[in-house]
Amino acid sequence: MDKGKKLTGAKLLELVNENQGVGKRELAKMAGYVNDSGAVALRAFYDALLEANGIDLEAKPKGPGRGRDLEFQASVHRNGQIVVGSRYTEELGLKPGAKLEIKVLPRSQKIVLKSVSEDVEDSEEAVAA
Repeated sequence: MDKGKKLTGAKLLELVNENQGVGKRELAKMAGYVNDSGAVALRAFYDALLEANGIDLEAKPKGPGRGRDLEFQASVHRNGQIVVGSRYTEELGLKPGAKLEIKVLPRSQKIVLKSVSEDVEDSEEAVAA
């Protein structure tokens, strides 16, 4: 292997799969993950393996702006309001001014929001329970 040339992607995965049972340091050397002083660069090797498998631990949330993941719990504010984050409204294609029907289901203790406006990107009705 050329000095400084590190395997990545499918070639890296192929090397690892073909050398089952070989130690991690030796695999890293075989793949070219050695720094100038001759030390094995395990972290760079692991990062390359993660990337080759399509895993990005540094990924930023998709979509514009900031916001929470779509799985979170909301809190009732002192004034009684519950805020539905912009990530939810974007996911449903709701635009400013869109009208929603609010239905309370007391037995199941659920609130259902249903789009009744033409200001929705999809033709599907947006319902969240």
